[in-house]
Formats: sequence, structure tokens, C-alpha cells
Amino acid sequence: MAVRELAALFAPLLPPPALVLVVLVVLVLPRVAPVVARAALYEQIADSLREEADQEEEDSSEEEGSVEL
Repeated sequence: MAVRELAALFAPLLPPPALVLVVLVVLVLPRVAPVVARAALYEQIADSLREEADQEEEDSSEEEGSVEL
């Protein structure tokens, strides 16, 4: 059998693409969206902590480099 014949046999059993899209949006998206949002929030927190640490390191190196008379 050719691939087209097999596809024609199983086509009635497969859901229409619109149904697949609805299932993805209704079932999958609500579970994935909070995880993605949480990951983005953690990334923002990590970036701000890195910037703060870099600033503190820069400030401490400037203090060590200056000589008070």
C-alpha cells in the first residue's frame, strides 16, 4: 500500500486540525503559561541580582583604587 492509501484509511480516525488547535489552547496552554511566566520572572530576578553584584564589585574596586590623603 502506498502512503496516500494508508493516509486515506486513517484520515477519518484523525481529529480535524481545528479540534487539535482547540485542545492545545484549552488544555495545554493553561498549564504551560504559568511555567513560562515563572521562568521569565526568575530570569529577571537573576539579572537584577547579577547587575547588583557587578555594581557592588565595581564600587569596591573603585574604593580600593582611591588613596585618601
